Amino acid sequence: MEQFCHVLVIEEPKGRRTVSFEASTYSIGRDRSNSLVLNSRLISRHHATLFRVKNPVNGDYLYWIIDGNLQGNISTNGLVVNGRRCFAHELKHEDMIIFGGIIKASYRIVPKLSKAELLNYGEKVDFSAFPACSSTLFQPISASNLKVAKLSESALVRLASFPELLPNPIVEINLSGTITYINPAALIKFPDIQEATRQHPLIRDLIAKLQKSKGKVFVRELQIGNEVFEQYVHYIAENDLIRSYVFDITERKRAEEVLKTQALVLESMAEGVNVSDENGIIFFTNPAFEAMFGYERGELIGKPVSILSAHPPEDNTQIYGDFVEQLQAQSSGFGEFFNRRKDGSLFTTYARISTLEIGDKKYWVCVQEDITERKAAEAMIQYQAFHDLLTGLPNRTLFNKKLLQALADARYRQYSLAVMFIDMDRFKTINDTLGHAVGDRLLQLFAERMANCLRDNDTVARWGGDEFTLLLPHINDPKDAAKIAQRILDALKPAFSLEGHQLHMSSSIGIALYPQDGEDPETLLRNADISLYRAKEQGRNNYRFYVPAMNSQACELLTLENRLHHALRQGEFVIYYQPQVNIKTGEIIAMEALLRWNHPTLGLVSPKKFIPLAEENGLIIPIGEWVLRTACAQNKAWQKAGFSPLRVAVNLSARQFQQPNLVAMVRQVLAETGLSPHFLELEITESTIMQNVDKGREWVRDLYAMGVHISMDDFGTGYSSLGYLKKFPFHTLKIDQSFVRDLRDEPEDTAIISAVIALGRGLNLRVVAEGVETHQQMELLQSLQCEEMQGYWFSMPLEVDDATNFLNNYRMKSKLLGHGDKKKSENAACQYLNCCA
Repeated sequence: MEQFCHVLVIEEPKGRRTVSFEASTYSIGRDRSNSLVLNSRLISRHHATLFRVKNPVNGDYLYWIIDGNLQGNISTNGLVVNGRRCFAHELKHEDMIIFGGIIKASYRIVPKLSKAELLNYGEKVDFSAFPACSSTLFQPISASNLKVAKLSESALVRLASFPELLPNPIVEINLSGTITYINPAALIKFPDIQEATRQHPLIRDLIAKLQKSKGKVFVRELQIGNEVFEQYVHYIAENDLIRSYVFDITERKRAEEVLKTQALVLESMAEGVNVSDENGIIFFTNPAFEAMFGYERGELIGKPVSILSAHPPEDNTQIYGDFVEQLQAQSSGFGEFFNRRKDGSLFTTYARISTLEIGDKKYWVCVQEDITERKAAEAMIQYQAFHDLLTGLPNRTLFNKKLLQALADARYRQYSLAVMFIDMDRFKTINDTLGHAVGDRLLQLFAERMANCLRDNDTVARWGGDEFTLLLPHINDPKDAAKIAQRILDALKPAFSLEGHQLHMSSSIGIALYPQDGEDPETLLRNADISLYRAKEQGRNNYRFYVPAMNSQACELLTLENRLHHALRQGEFVIYYQPQVNIKTGEIIAMEALLRWNHPTLGLVSPKKFIPLAEENGLIIPIGEWVLRTACAQNKAWQKAGFSPLRVAVNLSARQFQQPNLVAMVRQVLAETGLSPHFLELEITESTIMQNVDKGREWVRDLYAMGVHISMDDFGTGYSSLGYLKKFPFHTLKIDQSFVRDLRDEPEDTAIISAVIALGRGLNLRVVAEGVETHQQMELLQSLQCEEMQGYWFSMPLEVDDATNFLNNYRMKSKLLGHGDKKKSENAACQYLNCCA
């Protein structure tokens, strides 16, 4: 397809106009029937004819102009080209034509232009350069001007031979369909035309179609074989002849089909396509591009491509310059662009840009794809790779990256940093009891409170489960870490309100410092973890700094935990029993069952060491059930042996108390051992109950209704809430031994115990003082009206055989000294207990 167009810029008295030639033939003259009408009386009715021919050398199209019409009738006032009168002329770029001595025209061959560009182009043509012409050039041809007439006849002879030389077929027939003329080009193109005559596609139906047409000229398109032709048909009324000019338009049709296909492809492409010139002015956009940027059809044509960018102007210049440089080097480029739609919304595209050269001009063809959703998905994947999905906190991977960077900075700038391990105390109990949904929400709220305690540059991450890590990248003193740790502990004190439950949570925190506790991430994290477990050992709800001695202790704990897993199966646990006595009556009212671990090589392991481990790893559940069953069976055995009935007291751990099957498990143990429920006493600490008040109250009431005695253990060390005390059906309050241990005959020492005793009596509860170890403590408690006690002053915890002997001796002494008198028996029992002490 030609990349240029043929135009005629016409200067008339009324103004200037520009005509673009696309058809094969144009008639020029004053008459309105002409293709190109020239408005002047000096112009003949059919002044000239313009027709297109194909250059046989290079295949390009060119135009000829002849004086008059194709029937040989010349104009009255002549045709002048480039200052010379002529009758036929092959037009070339910038030829200057004068019609009838009055109207000027300039023939031009220019690149394809739009209508607006054509108009602007015509205005720029300079007609002042036209050569001056003698007036004699435009005199009418007459007998008095014989020389000119002879020239005219010579020119007509040349014109008559012109069809013979044309590369395009010309066929002429009469009204009966007989061929009257055919030029060589027609014979070459259609060798069978003379044989086929009226049946040949060029001639068939030609007369009928001419009769139906209203004018003397019509054009039709024919397909002959695989080729397509354009047939221009002229009726010459003077001779009753029909002349056809035939042009092979096969290539043009194919090109048009290709263009249509390309246009359809561009129109249907999901990607946006735009073409701009070297100055960045848009002159083509497809529908997908316009929809992508929110513009109407054609609205972007003529606008700079920079209006679509969301980058600052100074960045646009840099981006445009970089791309031009890349395109000049490689003829193509690609990259991501940040764009702005017509409505102001922002989005990202991936663009592939290539260079298109047409003549001496360059254009940029840009194919763009909206990747906003893909970028968002990539960002989400990136976020999920480095963040915990539940809490939104950084995960272990991101924490380690930040820790590495912080260590590098601290090493370079020579300052300290702190790493903390934080663990939620007894979280598993809540998770197992109230379900994972509540547990997940609790983790989220826990994380929020922690995050609010940190400085701007600090990082809190979820390490896994209920463990969190903190990075304090710059501290001036260990006190900075201690302040933040305490701030976290304080922030967790208010209850978490979840689905009607008031959950009281605490945490244990371990702290390691750079550089003294480690110079690499692994060492710092390990030492922070070790100090965390030391904080747990020391009662939880506190923080501890790492000290080197903890390493050996951590190894010891790890060994101990491994051995603990085998202890129950190998029968290494034993139960010791410690009596609870009424010093007023001398009666042994209960035996508290105390768990001991008798390891074959370690000997007796302190409960303070292995009970927290069992709580942590969950072994406390099967161990606690074993203790309950063994203690109930032993109490039943004592009853069968004839001892006076008494209660056996068993401690419930926090993990046990949160088990959904707690009540069912107690009922089953009592049934299996045959012990009556009112001979069992379950001891529960304040902090255990407060972890889940609502469920705790429900389970305590169920046990109370079963007949089991319920005791609040270690009263005074936890919340000591009178409101909660009223809501639970307790039988007994046990004063923690920490109050008894420091008891002196001073008002401030006795005030708390006196208040607890008064509270118990006011609520109709028994009050038992734990940890009575001296005679002075016993007398002081007795003076405060505390009648029930337990401690080393009366008896240390005893193995089952020793406990049986203790009960047997107590029974024998009370009978021997009392001789059946109840009062004397009580006094005898008191004397015996004092002797034991």
